[in-house]
Amino acid sequence: MTDPVQQSTNEEIAGGQLLAAVRGGTRKVIAAQVFSQLVTLVTLGILQRWIPDVQFGLLWMVIPLVLLPRMCTSLGLSIVTVQREKLSDAQCSSLFALNLCLGLVAAAATVGLGYLFALIYKQPGLVQISQWLAGTSILASLGFLHQALLERKMQLGRLVAARVGGQTAGSMLAIAAVIFYPQWAQDWGVWILVWQQYAELAVINLAVWWLEPWKPRWPRWRTPLRDLLSFGGLYSASSLLFYLGQTLDKILIAWLFGFTKQGQAGLGIYSQSFQLVMKPVQLITVPITSVMLPALSRAQSDPQAYRKIALHFYRMIGVTLLPAGVGMFVVGHDVMAVLAPDWEAAGWFVTALAPAIMAQGFVNITGSVLAAAGKTKWLFVASLVICLFLLQGYLTGYWLGEEIGGITQPSHGALRGMAASYSLVMVVVVLIPYLSFSCALVGIRLRDLLVQVWYPGLASLIMGAAVWFLLASLPDSWSAWLRLVVVIPVGVGFYMLIAQADVKWLIGQFRRSADLRQL
Repeated sequence: MTDPVQQSTNEEIAGGQLLAAVRGGTRKVIAAQVFSQLVTLVTLGILQRWIPDVQFGLLWMVIPLVLLPRMCTSLGLSIVTVQREKLSDAQCSSLFALNLCLGLVAAAATVGLGYLFALIYKQPGLVQISQWLAGTSILASLGFLHQALLERKMQLGRLVAARVGGQTAGSMLAIAAVIFYPQWAQDWGVWILVWQQYAELAVINLAVWWLEPWKPRWPRWRTPLRDLLSFGGLYSASSLLFYLGQTLDKILIAWLFGFTKQGQAGLGIYSQSFQLVMKPVQLITVPITSVMLPALSRAQSDPQAYRKIALHFYRMIGVTLLPAGVGMFVVGHDVMAVLAPDWEAAGWFVTALAPAIMAQGFVNITGSVLAAAGKTKWLFVASLVICLFLLQGYLTGYWLGEEIGGITQPSHGALRGMAASYSLVMVVVVLIPYLSFSCALVGIRLRDLLVQVWYPGLASLIMGAAVWFLLASLPDSWSAWLRLVVVIPVGVGFYMLIAQADVKWLIGQFRRSADLRQL
């Protein structure tokens, strides 16, 4: 008898319908991502006017203590669920039970880390915040497998609808709280941000349990899971190291400056600046990686098709994120002046972090390229090396910022050095060696990859220079939003004119259907 989960999955994405599902799913996910980023920007713009930046700083002291343990309970097993060609109902039930157990472990770890880091940061209040946020790991574990099954079946439209619905619900709750109870926002703003997390996860879970018909049964603990856990464990460890590399700077800032109000404010500004810079990366790579893994996994037996599909996605990253990184570098100060006028230091942070956009997108999707080829062991090794390089860069940036800048305020000197070091390490030290190493492992020539992205990169640099000269020529009396209204359309139009062949290709990917040979 055919397992119901296995049967429905095969029917959804079998045969020549795969690429049609990939293209249709990508369109839906990108549209959802655009809406999601708009919700994020609007929410940030409203909340930062009501909630003091110190409250944001307290939240960001705890967020790594929540997400680092949770990484071990989500990505690995979810990726296994998506990547495997066949998955039985018994395996799904066992994975669900294991996810729930690991969610409990992650919650306990967050509570324990809260006590530890409250001592390190000299902030006793972190204990209670950690205890409350720990429950989100348990709540998240209840929906991980259902989300993975929707992704496995390429039902990406339903999945992103659930996620966007949850995000919107959480944002509306937080906005309503600060508007109707402004005194709460001033005194207890961090708790509004905490309940925002709960509302988002609760709505997502309700939605995916309704959209995905599979329901867990009592697990059979003798179900064979060794291969699944080995693959997922290495992938999860790699994801944990990549996340740690992007989080060590915030941990260092909290450790060095978090015991003061000024340090908490600096951490809040720095963290929100980093989140803004990563928005374009998330906007593009999240939908791409959600379809890359199943598509590349199906093409493993055909090396030529595998290379074509991978290069297709790399070109998509180059056409979109290279101009985004250059553009954010040029207009970042004005963007933050509009979004958060009280955060003057954030403009410099955004400018310093922006070049990393050009590297981070390629690094993100390369993880899916290696995972689809079963190279999770080498993915783990690469993530460890990159994490160590970033740690060295942060420490060097902190020291240079203090020595050269001569400024001891946490919102300047040391934090500026860390921001600049992140971009330098990602662009100069990591990007090309990591791509070269990964391409060699999966049989792709680095030269073929560079051919796909060199012209969009050149067009982006020319566009950036043109926008910079235009900004320099505008009157100083113009407000930041007025400058953006002028230069952003000019920059977009200039890039589309120079790189029109690549832009037409990109638009064509979302207009026509094709099979794998047309990539």
